[in-house]
Amino acid sequence: MVTATPAADADPAPGFQFDPAALQARMDDCLEYAVDDSFELMGWVNVSTGESRHWRCSSLKHMMWDERPSGPHDPYVNVGDFMRCADRVVSYGFPRPATNPAYTRYILQYRGTERTGNVVVDPRTSDIASIYTSLENDWTECAYWVPASADGAPPRSEWQATYPTQHEASGSAATGPGTS
Repeated sequence: MVTATPAADADPAPGFQFDPAALQARMDDCLEYAVDDSFELMGWVNVSTGESRHWRCSSLKHMMWDERPSGPHDPYVNVGDFMRCADRVVSYGFPRPATNPAYTRYILQYRGTERTGNVVVDPRTSDIASIYTSLENDWTECAYWVPASADGAPPRSEWQATYPTQHEASGSAATGPGTS
């Protein structure tokens, strides 16, 4: 007799971890030009399909140095909550057309329909072009808001956050456990 193991309820799921200090070290390396623009800062893998998403150094630079009136999309405001917000949007975001027609914008509405978390993806490369919220840098609200009527159990997602396991090969000084 074969028994199935129940799905994980932890945040994040066992075997995966959010490590804000390691991500911040990788982001620091990126903004200090210690790594090239293709250096992967954070990623996700869909465990059912094998599809992936990659958040790279080039995207962080775009987010931090965006000169549009909206200002920067700054993950340094709260790195841990930024990670959780990005994870929620990648995991549960609804695909919509992006401003650039070659890209797809995934949105997650929170506070009813008042605010959105957004991840813009280039479907040709699976690279994330930008991550932002409708109130700039509203990472904490995006990461933790749940409707008052919710039962507290998040819906299951096929997406799981991962980190590159080899930083040395890319020249990053960031170390720490990779997840896979």
